[in-house]
Amino acid sequence: MNKRVKLQCWNCPKTYFENLEIADGQEIMVKCPYCSARAKVNLGPYRKQPQKGTVYRGENKDIQNDEEFQFPDVLPTRKSE
Repeated sequence: MNKRVKLQCWNCPKTYFENLEIADGQEIMVKCPYCSARAKVNLGPYRKQPQKGTVYRGENKDIQNDEEFQFPDVLPTRKSE
């Protein structure tokens, strides 16, 4: 899933937009366009929990859609190690 999100750099106070390819991973690496600092974005806290009683059918159960994440207006980043 490709999603446009607004990020806030951990190194400088600026915010910027970036298109993120959201896959199975919980963390995504990004680079600030202003200060060139590398950062990680943790997507784990924004994943929606499936509702009880939901039945999934079909061959490809790994399909993700916009309904699986609930992002805030600005995603915080943290220093990559």
